[in-house]
Amino acid sequence: TGTFETISAAIAADRRNRLDISSLARNNIGLYPHGPRDLWSAFAWFNAGSLVNWCRDTFFHDYAVKSGADAFTEMFAGLPEGPGAVQVLPHITGAGTPWLDSNASGAFTGLSLGTTRYDLLRGVLEGIGYDLLINLRGMEEAGVTVERIRSNGGGTKSAR
Repeated sequence: TGTFETISAAIAADRRNRLDISSLARNNIGLYPHGPRDLWSAFAWFNAGSLVNWCRDTFFHDYAVKSGADAFTEMFAGLPEGPGAVQVLPHITGAGTPWLDSNASGAFTGLSLGTTRYDLLRGVLEGIGYDLLINLRGMEEAGVTVERIRSNGGGTKSAR
C-alpha cells in the first residue's frame, strides 16, 4: 500500500508446477523465483497511493494548510458510508496489470452538482479496490489460492 499497489503471492515449488502459466500470461502477471528454497512469487501491480496523494493535493491541501490538520485524517474521516455514486477508472498514470498500458488514462463518471470531494475520494478508493479484485481474480484463474491478504507500506500507517 504505497505509490503503487502490488500483489505478491508466495508460491512453493510444488504448487508452482500446478499453475496455469498461460492464464498468468493472459493477465500479464509475472511469475518469478523469489526467496529461499525455490519459493516463487506471482506479481501484479497498479497505481494506488500516488492517486490518493493526487486527491489529497488537489481536493484537501488547502484545508490542511488552513487548519493545520493532517490532510489524510480529514480525508478519511469525511468519507460517506456505503457505496459511492462516482465511479473512477484509476489509470491516471497509465494502467498496470493486467493491461500494462502506459498510455491509459483515468476517468470519473457519475458526477452531479451535489458531488463532493469526499465522493471523488470514495470513487478513487473503490476504483483502486476493483483493480485489486481484477488482479486477484487473474491469479485465482491461474490456480493461485488466496487465503489471506496482508497490507503494508506507507498507506497502512502500520508499524508491522
